Amino acid sequence: MYHGICWLVPTFFMVLPLIPGDVYGDAGGWCWIYQDRPGWRFGTFYVWLMILFVVVTLAYIHVIKTLRKQSRARQAAVGTYQGESEAEALRRRRTEKKLVMYILAFIVLWLPGIINRVHQLAADRPVFALVFLHSVCVPLQGFCNSIIYASTEDGMLRIFTHPREAWTLLRARLAGGSAGGVGGGVQAYELSHKDALDELAGDGADDYDEFNSARDRAQLEDVEL
Repeated sequence: MYHGICWLVPTFFMVLPLIPGDVYGDAGGWCWIYQDRPGWRFGTFYVWLMILFVVVTLAYIHVIKTLRKQSRARQAAVGTYQGESEAEALRRRRTEKKLVMYILAFIVLWLPGIINRVHQLAADRPVFALVFLHSVCVPLQGFCNSIIYASTEDGMLRIFTHPREAWTLLRARLAGGSAGGVGGGVQAYELSHKDALDELAGDGADDYDEFNSARDRAQLEDVEL
């Protein structure tokens, strides 16, 4: 279903302008639909993009509301549920933050393009500032998404907040791999701390950050492997 929608729908809208012919050509910064074919531009792309703005925003709001509703239900629960733990609350807040940032990035980066195309409907000459923002912002979507993902994931975040420790761990893993093969070296490196990690996990450490920090400290103690 996912691949069917992601491949067939864009292919349909790409092939559709080929039917009348003389629709694709020089569109300024892109090889796309001619400026004097605004109906095709908006009918095959920008109208659907604006609908997507609304749909994605509503979907993310629904997810955030659902997460908060589940959190309140856990806090009010009794018996086997003892409410939302600190680690769960932290993960929920990070998920909510990530969703909000994705929405903002999506809207902010595509808004100049929409404004530019709407302006071209009413004006004969393009505005350089709008064309420039359109050309710069749209290609940044993937880059901004990667930054948002990295800034809200524990493992990726530690690369930025503790680069020296991350580099030390990487060198240790590479050194272990060169001695007995990459797979064997990494396996031996991780097994050397298995007992310590099992003890930490067995103690019921529900604080996710505390557990990760303790695990990293245990691994750093054996960087000579």
